[in-house]
Amino acid sequence: MEEVKKLGEGVSLEAQTLFNVLSKTLPCAWDGQDIVVNNNIRISEPYTPESCVGNNVPAHALNRIRSIVQNFNQTKRHQLQAVIPPQPQTSNK
Repeated sequence: MEEVKKLGEGVSLEAQTLFNVLSKTLPCAWDGQDIVVNNNIRISEPYTPESCVGNNVPAHALNRIRSIVQNFNQTKRHQLQAVIPPQPQTSNK
């Protein structure tokens, strides 16, 4: 039953993967398509550091979550570049 609570309904693979990363070390739950960390930090689409918000949360706690999200997004970008290399720019002369 605990594993079922960790699966988001109607969320992207990216969102589910981020949830899985966060939930390895922090208490996390789904609220619709938002990830809620420690019952007080909400991460909404597009799941970037800027989409992490918290009310009455110490700045260091919010910054830590934002750092994890930023690292997750950078890693994801590097993995995609390894699979799909950037296309060379063509000039329109």
